[in-house]
Amino acid sequence: MPQQSRTYLQSAIISAVSKVKSLSITGIATESDLVYDLNMDSLELQEMVIMLEEDYGITIQDQDLVEVRTISQLIERWYQRRGMMLSSVE
Repeated sequence: MPQQSRTYLQSAIISAVSKVKSLSITGIATESDLVYDLNMDSLELQEMVIMLEEDYGITIQDQDLVEVRTISQLIERWYQRRGMMLSSVE
């Protein structure tokens, strides 16, 4: 997958969360906790991962969903898995 900007990843993740949870994108912040703030259960998290891969070409590791809590952390982890610093692509 080509290098993606933080804005692209952020928009894709927020859009996927919005679709899975039937929420307005304006109500989803990058610092929102996926489980506690957005009330996503494990099936919804998996649905989000599948949607990101199928619709946006963004692959998220299952382990990342266990280790990160917020959309910002998920974006950071995505870059770390590819050996990139987030600051180098912003």
